[in-house]
Amino acid sequence: MISHVEYETAEQDFEYMPMIILSSFEKLDDFLILSYLFQKQTLAFVALRDLPNERLIKLVSAVNYMIYFDNKPRGRYEIFRKIFLAFRDYNRSIVFSPDAAKKYANEIVIEPAILARLAIKANVPIVPVVLNWGRREQREKGKDKCSIWIGKKIFITPRSEEFRDIFYKRRGVRKYENLSEEEFREIGQRIFKKVEKRNQKDGSDISKEMAAGHI
Repeated sequence: MISHVEYETAEQDFEYMPMIILSSFEKLDDFLILSYLFQKQTLAFVALRDLPNERLIKLVSAVNYMIYFDNKPRGRYEIFRKIFLAFRDYNRSIVFSPDAAKKYANEIVIEPAILARLAIKANVPIVPVVLNWGRREQREKGKDKCSIWIGKKIFITPRSEEFRDIFYKRRGVRKYENLSEEEFREIGQRIFKKVEKRNQKDGSDISKEMAAGHI
């Protein structure tokens, strides 16, 4: 099923450290592959409560913790609370895919600003992961192999070259709690776009929504 795995950094860097795994998504098999790739982690998958009742989902949920979300008014607050508790009390790593949420829930659920807030509040890095199953014609010929790219850990700090301009936009040293909602959103969007760029989905729904300022 897996053709090869490319690491942007040393593989051992991902052992036993809680983190947010921000993944691309093509099909439900991705959940099983992520569960296998990060088997040394204690994982919690963020998933829609009404996912298709397939054997793969049952298998993933049997060996991992599931954090379900729905469209209730307090849903976003509840999911933020559950994820934070998963970090604080159980040292779990969180697996989240904007593409999967968009496909099954018709919304992003964890927006870029929320992603940045979670990473900062829980003091955990974000690890981008892209799974590529190849072209449709290859899959139809039975060549159903997945290639995987795992990026280096992204730490949201003033020391990071990726975000330094945001933290020091105003005069003086910026503290995390002083970031505005716009600044949290900008940090999250940059991370989302990194996954999108690697996945070469410049015309995807998520890219379009970010360009239009919807997320």
